[in-house]
Amino acid sequence: MSLSLIAAVLCLVFHVSAPTIPSVSSAVSASQPKIKLIALTFDDGPNAKITPLILATLKQYQIRATFFVIGLEARKHEELIKQEIEAGHEIGNHTLSHRRLTSLGDEKVLGQMAGAQKIIGDKTAVRFIRPPYGSHNARIDRLAKRLGLQMITWTLASNDWRGYPASRLTQQIVTLARPNDIILFHDIHSNAAEALPKIIQGLKERGFTFATVNELLQPGVKLPCGIEVH
Repeated sequence: MSLSLIAAVLCLVFHVSAPTIPSVSSAVSASQPKIKLIALTFDDGPNAKITPLILATLKQYQIRATFFVIGLEARKHEELIKQEIEAGHEIGNHTLSHRRLTSLGDEKVLGQMAGAQKIIGDKTAVRFIRPPYGSHNARIDRLAKRLGLQMITWTLASNDWRGYPASRLTQQIVTLARPNDIILFHDIHSNAAEALPKIIQGLKERGFTFATVNELLQPGVKLPCGIEVH
């Protein structure tokens, strides 16, 4: 098998293409093109057991991340949302109750988006929405835009939900990470929390600088697998 074919297979298996996203302002200067940016993102929380572990690690390494929170979980754990915001992390919308949006009619899709937005939007500015399971299409994107939300998925999945040991997550992420990757974790799985310190250390050793999704998405940035942000 040729090297180019192997690279293409790895891209399809481990790097899930992100959609084209409109330009957003960035706290990271575009005049520093040699900086290798990478964004850590966490879905499905907040979780009473795992989220505090994630927050403690991020604080230890002075890293800001992006948390895509489920509205009903945010309502149950308002103190954790407060801690995320106070620590400077970015909060994103992950719908009200984690339904697969493409299986719902327009009214229910808007209800899922707006329901979460009502819970978290009065606590902090929310710009992005990540669809559960990464499942979206042009119709879902239009409905999100109606609410002033930009759709975002990820470019590199940790696959922590599969129950892989922390050592495997660490090796996979540190080895496969590329500049401008948006990495998907879930702050409901203990293996993600366990692996995070060594993942951060490994990425730092490779010269990566950590950013929120908003900071990462500068005009003209090319995401892995050739996807561009406009």
